[in-house]
Amino acid sequence: MMESETNNACSKLLDLDGVFHVMAIDNHAEIVAESAVDDSIAKVYLRSIPNLAMRLAILRTASNVYKEPAGIFRSAVIEFDRTALLVIPKDRYTYGIALLKEHVTSTLRVKVQSILATA
Repeated sequence: MMESETNNACSKLLDLDGVFHVMAIDNHAEIVAESAVDDSIAKVYLRSIPNLAMRLAILRTASNVYKEPAGIFRSAVIEFDRTALLVIPKDRYTYGIALLKEHVTSTLRVKVQSILATA
């Protein structure tokens, strides 16, 4: 069962400019929440990135070095042609936010962090 805070966070993130798909995964790469502006567009996008949930989990795990950590994983932006995937950890979940590349700005990152801080 999906947590209501996670679903609310996904819905709020989906309302941001340029965002068309949001996914939250746990540490086992299980999707705990997912929202899309248009399911058919999201499915086409997701087919272009095989097993997106697993890739988000690998990215978070790879960035969190357990022995003598170099830092704390805060976010990553992965670009695909005209789109981007903003990856942000929050507590035990990792959020993957698919959006148009031109919308990835510092203002958007602040809004995302604010939404996730209240989730």
